[in-house]
Amino acid sequence: MIVLLSDFGMADGYVAAMKGVIARVAPNEVILDATHDIPPQDIAGGAWALANYLSFYPPGTIHLAVVDPGVGTGRSLVLVEADGQRVFAPDNGLLSIWLGGVATHQAWSIRKNWHRPGGESATFHGRDILAYAAGLLATGSLPPDVLTELDYPLMRLPESVVQIEKDHMIGQVMHIDRFGNAITGITRQHLDHYKSKPKGIVLPFGDKIPFKRTYADVAVGKSLALINSSDHLELAIHAGNASLNHGLIRGSQVKIVF
Repeated sequence: MIVLLSDFGMADGYVAAMKGVIARVAPNEVILDATHDIPPQDIAGGAWALANYLSFYPPGTIHLAVVDPGVGTGRSLVLVEADGQRVFAPDNGLLSIWLGGVATHQAWSIRKNWHRPGGESATFHGRDILAYAAGLLATGSLPPDVLTELDYPLMRLPESVVQIEKDHMIGQVMHIDRFGNAITGITRQHLDHYKSKPKGIVLPFGDKIPFKRTYADVAVGKSLALINSSDHLELAIHAGNASLNHGLIRGSQVKIVF
């Protein structure tokens, strides 16, 4: 099974082109679409979407993720494996949020100038390199010399970095969802570092909000923080829009006090 994510949309045939490349080398492989509605060039948005679904697929699933404003530059194309999932993607931070939630991972870079037969476009590595590699891996025919184990860390988005201190931690908002909830890079694992529950959450303009279990634990229109369904700390308003009301944007700093 190969699962696709991109910022291509469905109108221009780009997704179909990648599927065609896969189908030529792996005609019996199931190909699924996660989403192709990531906003154009929005690496952080792609990282959030990817992290939301990867762990729910069967071990051995191959994922192809392409949000790649640096296509054609010196950035690497990689294969990363963790918790049984295998992901082809550009090394540009797209895997940051997913990797922040796994204990260990392995990573390989794809050999420079390797591509499907018939030529390579400098602006469509998703089709000419990543889709071709995914199809070959699915059939067990990816040449071993195509992959080289990485000897440097994968790129991480700054929003995914969490600063842990003795009595507090500092993180950043990394995603605003369609409800206006502000989702941070702080996870349940980060909170578990402390032996007590948070005393409060301090927002960028000095607003302080309580830590609760679910939205209905506060009255309608009141603010709260909680651990959401993706195990990330989320800043919300019960039946409201936390991003608008508190002036939260991607990169806004959040302090958790213990």
